[in-house]
Amino acid sequence: MNQFKSYEWNPSEYNPGGSVADILNNKKEKSELKVQHAVLKLKQINAYYAAAKTNIKNPTKEHTELAIMQLKGTMDYFASSLN
Repeated sequence: MNQFKSYEWNPSEYNPGGSVADILNNKKEKSELKVQHAVLKLKQINAYYAAAKTNIKNPTKEHTELAIMQLKGTMDYFASSLN
């Protein structure tokens, strides 16, 4: 049975920026807690990317290029948010 396994070919699914942005933009949470939660998430980034590396089998060129662009945007977001 064929299954749609985008986690094997779409590296853009492994961008942590969206979930960290959700934490930081949560208007119901106090700033100190938002930062604590974001830091806890980012402390796990090495394990997160190790899992991604294991999962990705045949990445497409287009999705790899998209992942690179998204990660650059994520880095810009973090840089501007921390200033």
